[in-house]
Amino acid sequence: MKTKAEIIFQGRLYYLKLFLPPGASILDFGCGQGIFVKIAKEFGYQAFGYDIDSRAVADFYSLKEIPNHFFDAVVCFDVIEHVSNPQKFLKNISQKLKPEGLLFITTPNRLGLAGRIIKNKFWGLVPQGHKNVFTLSQMEELLKDAGFKIIEAKTDIIAWWYLTKIDWLNRLINKIVFLVFSPWRKLLYRFNLGDSIQIMAWLDKPKFC
Repeated sequence: MKTKAEIIFQGRLYYLKLFLPPGASILDFGCGQGIFVKIAKEFGYQAFGYDIDSRAVADFYSLKEIPNHFFDAVVCFDVIEHVSNPQKFLKNISQKLKPEGLLFITTPNRLGLAGRIIKNKFWGLVPQGHKNVFTLSQMEELLKDAGFKIIEAKTDIIAWWYLTKIDWLNRLINKIVFLVFSPWRKLLYRFNLGDSIQIMAWLDKPKFC
């Protein structure tokens, strides 16, 4: 039986396949336990992982180890909210991409359903280590300023909502929330109310040397 993470990553890979031919090279920037890298390899891609955490399943633990202008695509799932300098972060990514390479990035949506309803208790704001939580328009502007051209920007996922310090109560509330809103998720995503921002972009005219 597949885990929730495996289901999410597989769905994102199906989406990436619409833009990226088989056999292309992919770097998972912030790969964690390497679930996406594993799935991408199963789909016939040349997949590699980068992470600064020595416990992560990665091919690279330092930016200097990663060849510049090498990858056809970089995926970056729920990482940019952890960095203090998003502009420098995107500069590092752009240097690893081939000209017109793809960037597939996700991050919590400040103006998603959860963010609008529970505001400062929104799961994207609660965890320690989240330095920036963006709106969809903020992410689009950030990418454009970094030399990326947006292919598609949307939201997805009805995420867990962290409302209390009682674990079992959180699980119960989160389950109820999901069951209530899941039938309406396509409509919510259409109005950018998903709890996660998802953007596909390509490196248009790099501003970094």
